[in-house]
This record gives sequence, C-alpha cells and structure tokens, in this order.
Amino acid sequence: MKSECDALSEEGGLVFEYLAALKSDCSSLKRLVEVKEEEEEEEEADDDDLNDEVFSLELERGERGLGLALVDTRDTSMKAKGIFIREVVPDSPAARCEKLVPGDRILAVNGVSLLGLDYYSGRELIQSSGDRLRLLVARSDWMAKAVQAES
Repeated sequence: MKSECDALSEEGGLVFEYLAALKSDCSSLKRLVEVKEEEEEEEEADDDDLNDEVFSLELERGERGLGLALVDTRDTSMKAKGIFIREVVPDSPAARCEKLVPGDRILAVNGVSLLGLDYYSGRELIQSSGDRLRLLVARSDWMAKAVQAES
C-alpha cells in the first residue's frame, strides 16, 4: 500500500523531472533565466541557493485540500520570488507526509514548472492539478528563516 507521500528513489529522477517540467512550457525556460538573473543580483540568496535540497514527493488531496498555506512573496519583505509554503496545516495530507516544512519552495506540480509564475497563477495550478499531485520541492535554511520571520 502506498503512503500519501512517496519520495522518488531513482537516481537522476529529480533531474529528469525538473528538465521535463521546463520542457513542458518553453516560456518556463525564459522565466527560469529571469529568476536566475534576479538571484545573481542578490548575493545572500545566491550563496545560499547552492545549499538547496531538491526532492520530489506525491500527495493525495484530502476533503479539505492538501493542507498547505502558501506565501504571496509580493506582500512581504522577502526578495526571493516563487511559490513558497507558509504553513503546513496539522492533520492534513501534507502534515501526514512529514516531508514539507514552512519555507519550502514548490518548483513544479505534476511536471509543470512553477518558476516565474505569480502567486495566483501558481496557486491556481496547484488547486487544479487533480487529486494526486507530484511536487518537486526545494528546501533551503535561509528561506525557512525568512518565511518564519514573515509569519
């Protein structure tokens, strides 16, 4: 029986999934370049990006959703752009997964890149992606601290 959250274990699977997400939408590649250029301008974020942990997992949507509260970075002092987790709702599919924490950045959903999307577009994509979602996620210590400081 599969758990609500199955991490990928195949070697190279994350790289393939990330590349497939970028290939699925040519404009994502342009957005990736723009995001990378912005990150290069931010020395602190740029140095810490090297320590990001990237992983993939699957979540099955519950009656009340996934149990993720997201951050709209436009309404914060955070310089980083993207779709970030503000909170994992207790006793939700995301909480039972035990892999997601505040500050995690959702890079792709079901192979579709979220890079460069605004908060509303990213949230809509997550909400409309079916009952079983495969998430590609990046975790960095500096972002977790930034999200906690904003909460």
